[in-house]
Amino acid sequence: MGALLRVEGVAKAFGGAQAVRHASFHVDAGEVLGLVGENGAGKSTVVRMLAGVVAPDAGRIVVGGQAVRLASPHDSARHGISVIHQELELIGSQSIAENLFLGRPRPRRAGALDWRALRARANAAFEAFGHPLDVDQLVADSTVWERWATALVRALMVRSRLLVLDEPTAAMDDAGAAQVHAAIRRAAADGAAVILVSHRLHEVEALCDRVHAMRNGQSVGEMPRAELRRDHLVRLIAGDAPVTVRRTASAPRPDATPVLAVERLTLPHRLHGVSLSVRAGEIVGLAGLVGSGRSSLLRAIAGAEPGLSGELRLDGRPYVPRSPRAAARASVAFVAEDRLSQGLLPILNIAHNIDLGARPAGARRGPLVRHAQLYARAERWIQRLGIASALPGGSVLHLSGGNQQKVLVARALDRRPRVLLLDEPTRGVDVGARAELGAVIRQLGEQGIAVLVALSDLEELAELVDRAVVLRDGRVAGQLAAADLTRQRILEVCYGSG
Repeated sequence: MGALLRVEGVAKAFGGAQAVRHASFHVDAGEVLGLVGENGAGKSTVVRMLAGVVAPDAGRIVVGGQAVRLASPHDSARHGISVIHQELELIGSQSIAENLFLGRPRPRRAGALDWRALRARANAAFEAFGHPLDVDQLVADSTVWERWATALVRALMVRSRLLVLDEPTAAMDDAGAAQVHAAIRRAAADGAAVILVSHRLHEVEALCDRVHAMRNGQSVGEMPRAELRRDHLVRLIAGDAPVTVRRTASAPRPDATPVLAVERLTLPHRLHGVSLSVRAGEIVGLAGLVGSGRSSLLRAIAGAEPGLSGELRLDGRPYVPRSPRAAARASVAFVAEDRLSQGLLPILNIAHNIDLGARPAGARRGPLVRHAQLYARAERWIQRLGIASALPGGSVLHLSGGNQQKVLVARALDRRPRVLLLDEPTRGVDVGARAELGAVIRQLGEQGIAVLVALSDLEELAELVDRAVVLRDGRVAGQLAAADLTRQRILEVCYGSG
């Protein structure tokens, strides 16, 4: 049928860091192309280019033989491209039927919205899709599958020529994933070109006509389905360079009593019988691809996820994290991945951000905070963690990403925790700040704190931890000692190929 889309030598930098160096691939009408690579390979930036969210600094995008400029999502839609992001762009307070017409004209009668026609057209669209839904149901009350189906049907209603699906099954169970797979096959059979971004290699093998791999922001090769072998694909994704392990702190004895023990922890649709332990002074890494359950596990241990089942113990005693505040009182500290929306309060200065939440005894006199004591404590953390260009009364918004992260670590350590949970602590920070944060984390291990840390950067993970627990689809897929931590070995466990 010919190439519907060509991506030719595109590149993109953010703040001096090269997110995509050189990506080139094509996808034909009626074809499903798998776009694969480890976290940080550049896939998401390419998807954002196709969505019109960011423009390439170099190279070009060709649709139907014509070079196009995708300066906005509207431009992308005008050229027949629909991108369904992992975080679905739906309005929870509106019905499924209303969401189908987001950004599009709705049927009207006598100048008013024609609800009857709206429902009829929505029902007809889902009938054609092959999975009728209750179109009057609010999106907020819908299942993950129903929300994803709504986003896909919305794309099909405008007859998109290219569908870009970013991790569509990451949060689904097997039944929901099977429905997604059927929908992808139908879209391709109807002539749409489909780009599937997925970390699930069994999914890629089952659905894709070709697979294109990226590594370190570059296209590194592709395979047609007839030549697809999982071990070759993992090597293509991982590369051949082994990771040098530079963790030198002495690990605790294997028979030491765990500070934190997690047994058969289950969270509906996200975690399935996860068991692990962390001993005093030990740094345990959580490895896994997008949707593996790393963040859900950390949030569950930190008391931020309701509906848990299983057993948790601290120092051998039962631990029931009913809320983040209860977890903090039990000496479990948590630093979330998203510093600005889940950690820092921009309206407060550095000292008050460190102080946010529980305060040590003596920091209050009646209802008033003893500011001199608060600022002195903040100054000690600034000095100890090397928070550059910072004064206790300064704004957190004026700090670099790495120094903002250190403020959150200071807040966690100010509670003198027994267990420290870190979710992507170096996300979005530069190389120098990463090294500084790594040194801080190693010092914490040497001081006897039990550290459980999720990291996507596999080299960073190998340098930092005593051992790693690898998650896949919400389950423990394997555990690796420090000596076994190479990028290829971790990815083999992540993908289930070794």
